[in-house]
Amino acid sequence: MLPRRGRSACRRSSAVAEDYYHQDPATVALELVAAAGAVAGRYAAVTGDQRARRGRRSDGSEFTVESISRYHAHDMVHHAHDVGLDVAPEGASETGA
Repeated sequence: MLPRRGRSACRRSSAVAEDYYHQDPATVALELVAAAGAVAGRYAAVTGDQRARRGRRSDGSEFTVESISRYHAHDMVHHAHDVGLDVAPEGASETGA
């Protein structure tokens, strides 16, 4: 397991190695839409009891299919905010209340 700082360094090194800064925004947008569709399809295929199926993240923390899907959705919103996008649904608060 990498300490939090180490994981961030790994992400930054990926950004450098993949040259994120110079990637074409239109191409990246299309790739993100395609990836989102693929992920949505996988989540849609999960049925009743499968939502409670347990697993472990690479850092050893336990999750269920349901909890990792909520985290995934939260993480996407978090990163959108990092780049200055307001993606909260109309009428929603940051806390979900």
